[in-house]
Amino acid sequence: MTAFWQVSLLSAFIGAYNGAFVGRIGRIAPFVTRHVPLVDRFGWTAVNDVARLTIATVSQLLFLLVLIPVTGINPLASLSWHPAVIAAGALLGVAEMGFTSFMAHVLMRAMTSLAPARFPAAVDDWLVVARGGWMRYFTHAVRITPRWFLLSTTLLYVAVEEIIFRAVIITYLLPHGSALALLYSMLAFTVVQVLHTPSWKTGMFPAVGAIAVGGVHGWLFLVTGDVTPLIAAHFIFFLAAVL
Repeated sequence: MTAFWQVSLLSAFIGAYNGAFVGRIGRIAPFVTRHVPLVDRFGWTAVNDVARLTIATVSQLLFLLVLIPVTGINPLASLSWHPAVIAAGALLGVAEMGFTSFMAHVLMRAMTSLAPARFPAAVDDWLVVARGGWMRYFTHAVRITPRWFLLSTTLLYVAVEEIIFRAVIITYLLPHGSALALLYSMLAFTVVQVLHTPSWKTGMFPAVGAIAVGGVHGWLFLVTGDVTPLIAAHFIFFLAAVL
C-alpha cells in the first residue's frame, strides 16, 4: 500500500472515531450520570464530567483494539517495562512539564502584551481558560473520585494514546520514511488534543503540550522502538498538569 493510502486510511479511522463517537460522548454521559448515586453529593456537572472521562477512556481502548488488526501492528512488541526505562521516562515527563509550562507562560505574556483588551492579564485567569475542555474532566475526577480511580484512568488514557500515536501509527508509516511517520504522528496527536476544546483559547494550551510531547516522543520512539518510557513520561506530565 502506498504512503497516500496508508495516511488516508489512518486519517479516515481517526476522523471517524473522533467525529462519530467522541463528539457524541456528551450525549451518552448524561444517561450514565442519571444512574450514579453521587449526583446529590457532588453535583451533576462534576459527576457528568467523570462519566465523560470514563467513557472516553474505554472508547479509546476499544478504538486501539480496532486499529491493531487494521494496521497489522502488534504494540506489545514495543513494551519493555524495565524499571530503569520507566524511571527515565518519569524524569522525561518532569522535564517536558517544565518546558511546556515555560512555553505556555511565554505565550500568555506575548498575547497579553499584544492584545491586552482581548486576553486576561492575571495568571489565575489564564488557568481558568487552560482547565477547560478535557482537562476539566480530570480536575473533577481529582475532586470526587478515589485516588486509585484517578491514577488508573489517567494511566490507561495516556498509555493508549502513546500506543496509538507512537507504537501503531509510526510503525505503520515507517516503511515510507521516518520523516513522514514522525510528522503525521505529531500532527494527528495535536489535532486530536484540540479537536473538542470549547474555544481556541482553551485549545492553545493542549496544542503547546501536544506539539512538544508529540515531537519528542515520536523522535524517541524512532530511536528506541520502546513506548514504555513514553507512557511513563506522559503519565507524569499529565498528573502534573492536572494536580
